[in-house]
Amino acid sequence: MSPLAAEAVTAPAADVTDAAKVGLKHFLDLIPAGSRQQYGFSETGLLDKAYLGDPFNLHIITPDALFSYSEGVPVASILTPIDQWYFPVMMGNQIRCFLVVDRMDGRWEAVSLGYVTLAKFMNQIRLSWAAEKGYNPVLIAVFQAKKYLVLIPEAGELLLPVSPAQTASGSGQPVSGANQAAGILESLKPTVTEAIKQR
Repeated sequence: MSPLAAEAVTAPAADVTDAAKVGLKHFLDLIPAGSRQQYGFSETGLLDKAYLGDPFNLHIITPDALFSYSEGVPVASILTPIDQWYFPVMMGNQIRCFLVVDRMDGRWEAVSLGYVTLAKFMNQIRLSWAAEKGYNPVLIAVFQAKKYLVLIPEAGELLLPVSPAQTASGSGQPVSGANQAAGILESLKPTVTEAIKQR
């Protein structure tokens, strides 16, 4: 197992999980009547059946790391874990949305609920690269590009962009390896460059 894969299966501290449990009830209670589908739920389902799945510690790719990347460099080497955990909000065996827990003024707090597109994508990831088969996906954000990526370290550093129009499985499994990762990261550079100019 790679160091990144080992890190990916490390559970968060108890206070992170406690904040998520408190936050889940709080945010579910705030969903307006008639708006449940925006959060991945049916309008008639019982929200008290929702529960938290195993969270993902969010990793980021900073602009400097992105611009220094070149083909053949391990993607894991340009990732930086941050103080954010994305908890899948489950209903049955499906991820419906995500609850984000962040470190605010020295304490952990649930800060947002949503990310339905990401939830649908991660359901596909779970089908193609199941944890039971030894896969530990890593959730990545490139904030300046407003883009999420998923890295599968155990599949030859397979890197997948999260897209509403794309399922993770696509038409068969994507080609893994440096060429595939390099192409995706290269495609993000113009957007990040533009975002930095507009600061």
